[in-house]
This record gives sequence, C-alpha cells and structure tokens, in this order.
Amino acid sequence: MPLMPRCDEETPLLSSRALGDGPHKETSLPWRQFRIVLIIQFAESVAEDVISPLVPQLIKELGVTRGDDMKIGYYVGMIQSIFFASQALTILSWSRLSDEIGRKPIILVGLFGHSSSMYIFGLSRSLFGFLISRFIAGALNGNIGVVKSLLAELTDHTKIAHAFAYQPIAQSSGATVGYIHEPSIVGGENS
Repeated sequence: MPLMPRCDEETPLLSSRALGDGPHKETSLPWRQFRIVLIIQFAESVAEDVISPLVPQLIKELGVTRGDDMKIGYYVGMIQSIFFASQALTILSWSRLSDEIGRKPIILVGLFGHSSSMYIFGLSRSLFGFLISRFIAGALNGNIGVVKSLLAELTDHTKIAHAFAYQPIAQSSGATVGYIHEPSIVGGENS
C-alpha cells in the first residue's frame, strides 16, 4: 500500500513538478500591449467618474425635486447606481462572450458603448435620458472582467502579480482625474 504524502495547510497546492522543475527565469512584462490595457482602464475610470460632481447640479436644474433639495441625493443615487446595477447584470455575459469570440471585440464594444453613453448623457434633458445613458454605460461595459482576463493572458506566472499590481493604479488614477474637474476645485463660482 503506497504511503500518502502528508497534507496540511502548509502543503503547496501545486507541486514543483506541476510548475516545472528547476528555477524559473523571470520574464519581462510585454509593455507595448500592457500599456494599451492600462490606458483602457484609465479612460474608463475617467468616463465613469467625470459626471459625479455634475449630477447634483443637473438634478437641481431639471426640477425633478420640485424645489425640495433634500431629494437631490435620492435622484443622484438612482443615476449613479443604475450604472453598477446594469453592469452587474451583464458582466458575466460579456466575459463568457469574450472567451468565445475574443477579448479585442468585447473591449471595443465596451469602449464604444461607454463613449456613446457619455454622448447620450451630455445631450439628455430629462431624468429618463440620464438613467438610460447610465444604464447603457453599465450594460455595454463588460471590460472590467475582460481586462483582468487579458492581463492574465499577457503575462506568465513569473510576472502576473506585477501586472495585476498596475491595474488598480490605472483605475484609481482615472477616478481621481474624473473627479478633479469639480467647480470648487478648479475655480468655479467662488473663485
């Protein structure tokens, strides 16, 4: 009867034979492709957050609250949350579709959908138009999951941790740039 190897919480899940015997030569990141992926993440974060400082004033000017400023937060929350709700409903479908037809077409659809929804948002003159534009932005933006899959495919096991470390930097930088244009920061009415 063969002896079973001792298994506990310290036993590696993959043996050294599964990873290949011997030391691993560390590879470099494919910066040409990697840079494009980071720019996509940066641009999407800017587009998601660029409207945030504007929405309360838009709601106030629409007159949806009928002069009750206490209701502005409710409508702002509705506009902001419909993006994430529609994204949650569609992101798995986009990820599955990217496995079948490829990452590039899905990323391009996501970028086109996001840019067209921003165009619709800019032209909207009603609460319904704002909600539709944010719904479209979330529903056509399956790039978050697809980009993470793409990052894993661009690298090998020696640099995957480095690649994933850059992704939140691009996303956070884009979110920061998206918020910077707030009138009180840039020099709006009170300057």
